[in-house]
Amino acid sequence: MTIGGKQKYRADRHGTFEEEWLPHKRVYDCWRCSGFLHDFYNSGNLFAYHINLHKLVRLSNEYYMLFIECEDINEGKNYQRQFILEQNKNNVDIDADSIFCGEIAQLLVEKEAMALRVFDTQFSFEICLLKNKGAFWRGESGLVHPEVNNNKEQLFSYFYPQMTTYGRINLGGKSVRVKGKSLFERVWGNIALKKIQRHWETIHLLLNNNEELNIINFPHCKINNSALINNNDALSFPDTDISPLECFDCEGYNFVKSWQVKYNGNIFALQPLTKESSNLPFNDMALQVQDEYGNIKGYALSCSWVGARAKEPGNIDLSSFGASNRT
Repeated sequence: MTIGGKQKYRADRHGTFEEEWLPHKRVYDCWRCSGFLHDFYNSGNLFAYHINLHKLVRLSNEYYMLFIECEDINEGKNYQRQFILEQNKNNVDIDADSIFCGEIAQLLVEKEAMALRVFDTQFSFEICLLKNKGAFWRGESGLVHPEVNNNKEQLFSYFYPQMTTYGRINLGGKSVRVKGKSLFERVWGNIALKKIQRHWETIHLLLNNNEELNIINFPHCKINNSALINNNDALSFPDTDISPLECFDCEGYNFVKSWQVKYNGNIFALQPLTKESSNLPFNDMALQVQDEYGNIKGYALSCSWVGARAKEPGNIDLSSFGASNRT
């Protein structure tokens, strides 16, 4: 059922992947796409990108926060922008197979692929993402939530792993034809984001053996949900231990810079590929996965909410974080 272009939120169950694409009335929604891209003609040149669209609720009003970022890993350069957008046809327009954020970003969805276009004065990219393995629910029922408030606060999520990606990026005055791998995530629920102890971290490992491990971690609740896609496309939910190795401070908030992840007998260190940067109220990072002997096993992507590592859990007004422009 849709209400004014939005899905009716159901706390007891979810619909199909396609049904849950539309935003939900009066709850949090997120559409997130990120990945690693190599220069098509020189695989040693590596780039990472992130695009996050969050629908937030403040009192009875809904608004959108758009974050776009592209990193030239070899040059150590980071380009990022953030926008606060009201929902209307000129700013944010979402239907069953597309998202339009004005001229800044557009995502088109077809049966076998997605097309993503981002345009900013500092950087832009146009890429195609193949759905390949299709979508998977994160958690056995697609439900991930902190164990608080008698489980009345809930968070649902699904993701598309190992999306073969190709296209072109433009940044730093150069245009580069690229190919690589991407991850698409869809998250929604009636989580109380004003309470920073509800904030979480998402970590996604893309390993060289074609395995992918997707983790959503609630540090304040000391719980996480992990979904592993092995190289035969089988889905499992391993017990996972995640701990920070090093943190950094940004404007008084704490974020993880490097991680240790343990699952199924594996011990991996996730080390940053670029200098730390943040566009509050969240932080995206591109990382390299190393085994306990220092061998490179793949890449990782992370996204952390501002309150995930807060030392004194309390309340926060997310609408106080305005648009910013950093390089």
